[in-house]
Amino acid sequence: MRFGKNVFCMLMLGVFAVSMLTGCRGKTDNISKGLKFLEAGNEEDARAALDEAASKGEDEKLLERAEGIYAMSKGDHAGAIEHFNKAISLSNGYVTDEDIDISYYLMAAREKTGDREGAIETISAILGLRPKDYMGYFIRGRLYIESDSYDDGIRDFNRAVDNAPQGPDIYLQIYEYLNSKGYDEAAENYLSQASSKDYKLSDFQKGRIAYYHGDYEAARDYLEKARLQDDSNVILYLGMTYEALGSASFAESLYKTYIENHPEDVAVLNRLGICRMAVGDYDGARDAFESALEIQGGGMTQDLEFNLIVALEHCGDFGRAKEKMKDYEKHYTLTEAEEKEKQFLSTR
Repeated sequence: MRFGKNVFCMLMLGVFAVSMLTGCRGKTDNISKGLKFLEAGNEEDARAALDEAASKGEDEKLLERAEGIYAMSKGDHAGAIEHFNKAISLSNGYVTDEDIDISYYLMAAREKTGDREGAIETISAILGLRPKDYMGYFIRGRLYIESDSYDDGIRDFNRAVDNAPQGPDIYLQIYEYLNSKGYDEAAENYLSQASSKDYKLSDFQKGRIAYYHGDYEAARDYLEKARLQDDSNVILYLGMTYEALGSASFAESLYKTYIENHPEDVAVLNRLGICRMAVGDYDGARDAFESALEIQGGGMTQDLEFNLIVALEHCGDFGRAKEKMKDYEKHYTLTEAEEKEKQFLSTR
């Protein structure tokens, strides 16, 4: 579905003040409940709350936003686009923080449908109003590179760096992305900048930089110090460091211990599943991914669903893997790796 010339695009043609909404808004009690249920992964209660919000005439714009988020959680990205466009069309004549928020969701939904051109159009409109939005530049840079516009992507990454808060985090985020795409030389350039600048680094940041440099023993030492923070990001990097040091069983125990105290941490559950697959425990990996999907209401759903398909395949449960792949391709544009998985399953 293409973006088209909706109200938001027309707003971009003029110069509007970015302000918070003023005046009275409609009631939002059930909308708020619905979003909280959705965040907790309780889609049934979320659906009931949003239906109640509609029946009671709660704020239409915020309800359309919530309906879009709900649709994304179900993998209905085309439906989400319709809701987000409707929400933006209900603007009161000014582009507000609320409109920017909705537009970010719209951009994400468009990307999920494979419409990168439309996603770029949307994020460009946001940047037209928020020219110092460094995460907007990072996102557009990523979209450009995935659209085979490498130079435009790097240009936006540099704009992200120029506008980001002082510190290594944006360099590391760009490094991670470029490294994952095979742009090793460019990735190393950003990692070098993160390492060489005179920043006051936390133990977590030092550990993360050491991990990327392949100095896993130093990474372990820094991250063990940072472990006192009881932060999922620290656990993820510490676990990956132990995996790289050949201690996958200890990494698994780290993830499991953390999950015992934080049973709804989807990112760590996902990593637990990946770790289990690496050591050949495909049944355990399947269980981890399924547990995460029972919790997850958005964010990582696509990654988890594909990881579950791979785990099921390795478990020899080809019937379920095929069924889930059929459902998966209804909602997502397949990557090269996902196409290969689909082809493999078709032979089983």
